[in-house]
Amino acid sequence: MKRCERCQTINPGSARYCMQCGLMLPLREEPQEPEVQAKPNYNTFLLSVLGSLALSLILVYVFKLPIFFLAGFLPLLWPRKKS
Repeated sequence: MKRCERCQTINPGSARYCMQCGLMLPLREEPQEPEVQAKPNYNTFLLSVLGSLALSLILVYVFKLPIFFLAGFLPLLWPRKKS
């Protein structure tokens, strides 16, 4: 795509003259910058702590499990070593 310097009209890459005002366009096309969508910046550690607290509260208050039962889930948090 080529942009006219005078009227800022976007013209096809093969155009020699601006379709709006007739100004001679440059021989080379302008490089197009790809549109980058910003990813949300979540704090993974904070989300994991909040999720762990929520799970703990559910297990303790909804299912009436004792606190020491939660220690059984701790090994699930760390990846196992490959042998």
